[in-house]
Amino acid sequence: MLALDDAIEPLTRAWCCYELFLASSKRMQIDIRAPTQSLLLYKQIENRATGLDIRSCRASNLNDYRMIMAAIAGMEDMINTKIIKLLGDRIHDLVQIFAATGHAETLV
Repeated sequence: MLALDDAIEPLTRAWCCYELFLASSKRMQIDIRAPTQSLLLYKQIENRATGLDIRSCRASNLNDYRMIMAAIAGMEDMINTKIIKLLGDRIHDLVQIFAATGHAETLV
């Protein structure tokens, strides 16, 4: 599950992005949750994901950041691509659910 705040901060956090990569590698489906689910939120996630670069992510613990970066060294572009695809596919599914249920803007 990807739990988001209004700033969509998890997509700037090294651990969160690393875990999204691991989920993608294991072909796990993710669920996206926020206080209010909306088409605007999905567009914002899509926009943030499009520019995602795990090399630009941060961690509150420098040792965690170093460990993650060492574990993915040389695979950063592939990881970015997998995360972007994983999020894009899920957002596509959620938009289809909105359309099918007749929710024009929000689903709580």
